[in-house]
Parts: sequence; C-alpha cells; structure tokens
Amino acid sequence: MLVLSGYESGENKTLLLAFILIMNEKKETFENIFIYLKNKYKFNPKNFISDFLLSQIQALKKVFFRCNIHCCFFHYSQSIRRNFKKYKLTGKGNYDTNYELLLNLRVLCFVEKDEVELFCDEIKGKFKESKFKPFFKYFTRTWMGYKIPKSLLNFSDILEKKENSEIFHFTNIVTENINRYLNSRLKRAVCSTFLF
Repeated sequence: MLVLSGYESGENKTLLLAFILIMNEKKETFENIFIYLKNKYKFNPKNFISDFLLSQIQALKKVFFRCNIHCCFFHYSQSIRRNFKKYKLTGKGNYDTNYELLLNLRVLCFVEKDEVELFCDEIKGKFKESKFKPFFKYFTRTWMGYKIPKSLLNFSDILEKKENSEIFHFTNIVTENINRYLNSRLKRAVCSTFLF
C-alpha cells in the first residue's frame, strides 16, 4: 500500500491525500501512479519524504524532476538500530559507547553535504575497535552513496530553507501507523477502480 500525505504549513496540519493499493513495488508501477495523480489532480509536490524504496525514488525523480526528494530520518535511524543488534553492538557494557556512535551517525543527516564523508571518517576514527568494523562496512556500503544516494539522506539544505519560515517534516512516520493498520486488516487483494 502506498499512503500519501501532505503538510499544510499555514495550518500546521498533516493531511492524508491518498491510500493506493499496489500489486508490486516496481518503478513502472510508481511512475504510473505518480503520472496519474499529476495529470488527474495536478499533484506536483515541492518536497517528498520517502522510505528507502529505490524504485519509488527513481519514479519520483522521473515524474517530479523539480521535487526535492529526501528519505525518512526515522527509518534511517531505525535501520541503524536494527543493524546495531545484528552486529551485536547492543547489550550490557556496550550501551554508553555505542549510543554515542548511534547519535553521531544520526547527526550525519544534518551535516553540510560536502562535509559528510569527512565527518563519517572522524566517527570511524573514534570507534576503531575490531567489533565496529563489520558495522562500518555495512554502513559505508548502504548509507555513504553506494546503495542509497547520500543526497537523499541529507537535510542540510532543508534546514537552510526552514530558517525562511518553511516548515518541513524529516519523517514520513505520520502515515506509518495507518499503513500498518490497513495492511493488517486487508487479508487478500482488493479490486480497485484504477489499475496501475
């Protein structure tokens, strides 16, 4: 399911715009949906916060080429925490040191774009123990531009705009609970009027 919400800064409200049942998460599927919304409802977002679904991001870039696309800060943080567990960096005796690492990695999203790699190298320099090497291999491969483009995770440009009174959410978590609830209630595929 694709859930689209919008933020109305003047009213300080999040509005649910659409619930779209999709059969797959292919780029072409998202392109068809976005083209339909753009043509039928004049849907043309200035900013878009996405999960880390590359097919959706590629479709957004193609259909809304002037749109500022960023990935969800909450989902980024959640992924890092999950991988902390996977690489056994949580548990007794690890908390203080590893929590500092987690906070440092979260700050990367707000560092100026041209300073991200330098800042990341500084973080790696603080945590040289061998137990951190597998985690940093994962982190570099996934978050430093090899799998996810670094620009999608960096909010420094948005912070500059925010000072000009533009309010911006760094997460799409607003719709996450609704999405989870609806997915749990829909036991089978449901026909819809529009086929994408």
